[in-house]
Amino acid sequence: MRTTIGFLGLTLLLGGCFSAIPPGEISGTVTDITGDPVRGADIYLDGVLVTQSSPVGTFTIRKARPGLREVKAVLEIEGAFFRGRNRAIVYEFERTTSISIVVARLDQLGHVRGWVEDEFGRRLVGVRVFAGGPLNSWMDITDSDGEYDLKDLVSGYTYTMTASGRGYENDSTAFDAVAGKTGVVNFRLRASTNQPQGPPGNLTAIAWTSPVEPNRSREQAMAYERIKRIFDENRARRPASSRGGPGLVHLEIDLEWDFVFYEELLGYGIYRGTSPANLQPLDVLRDPLASFYSDISDELLPNVRYYYEVTLLNTSFPEVGGSESLPSLIASAVPLDDLTLFDPSLFPLTFFWMPVLNTDEYLVFLFSYYPDFQAVPIWTSPTTPGTSIPYTGPSLVPGERYYYVVLGLGFGGDSRTISKIDNFIAP
Repeated sequence: MRTTIGFLGLTLLLGGCFSAIPPGEISGTVTDITGDPVRGADIYLDGVLVTQSSPVGTFTIRKARPGLREVKAVLEIEGAFFRGRNRAIVYEFERTTSISIVVARLDQLGHVRGWVEDEFGRRLVGVRVFAGGPLNSWMDITDSDGEYDLKDLVSGYTYTMTASGRGYENDSTAFDAVAGKTGVVNFRLRASTNQPQGPPGNLTAIAWTSPVEPNRSREQAMAYERIKRIFDENRARRPASSRGGPGLVHLEIDLEWDFVFYEELLGYGIYRGTSPANLQPLDVLRDPLASFYSDISDELLPNVRYYYEVTLLNTSFPEVGGSESLPSLIASAVPLDDLTLFDPSLFPLTFFWMPVLNTDEYLVFLFSYYPDFQAVPIWTSPTTPGTSIPYTGPSLVPGERYYYVVLGLGFGGDSRTISKIDNFIAP
């Protein structure tokens, strides 16, 4: 299995080195500075308009030429322009690991550039430079002059700048992005010693199921993300690195592990399978700052247990033996089916739903308005193993509209399914 991902890594490394080779694909997500999905953003590939982000902020660019490509998102909201960009490496016949783009107002964007050299002062070509922050991880690759250029960093944040090149130790420093300003950060890399590395620790897997709504609006997408964050407060602090499809995100399995700094850390190998004895390479996560990965592949199915393990890759990968660690302990999760609601009864107010296979307990969140990214429920029910629960919260205002959603939990809470957001008029 280690040999398999080594071959995959070598294929990815060489993917853009030949002319007249078949195109690949780029998939990704667009979010705002709160982490909520952005619909209707114009997506540009190397300056050419190619598509728009979907109602849940996802996009897919097909027939992209192999090599390093710039992907930019632009939109206008009430006369204000927003922009964000990132880089993607396209490989023939491969859907590139999803990139994330964070958009902000033009007057909120900063810029950093610089060069990378070795310990003898020679400029290095093809080194990846990352700017990792609380929102995202930006990436560029040094050009023929050993220079990089990271544009459209959201200002007001401190970023961990890391230069990572094959055969070298990483170099890291902190950088504060300032709106309208260009900072300069240079790096000097020492030769790698191919230090052996232990596997990632404390790998966990959590499955989410969201409602299938083909006409889902941006407001709905934000609401479902908010509900996930109410239940899992750490979710908002995880920059997204994912492999996903072009459609609506329906099934999702989130992986998380302990981040440990290694001077020679290149990234991570992600493995997945439906049996712990037959895990296959899923992705090479080429980000030394990552500790989170979201599998939103359209291959996922409900009520199937998926097994994962993660390896550390050092900067000698894949050319040198021993450059991939032993695998982490295996983590697994089972996506649940959709959760269907029945109309509530009003005298007394009681909520009803259909049972979901493999779901052990349910709870209800009630809101006084349609939930946005700051919404706080006015009532959270206790959990119940049944398919109904009476309202026991504060008095409701007669004639007012209220919104509610039911969350189902299975397999000890590691599998979660969210109903659609419904509403009623208080009697």
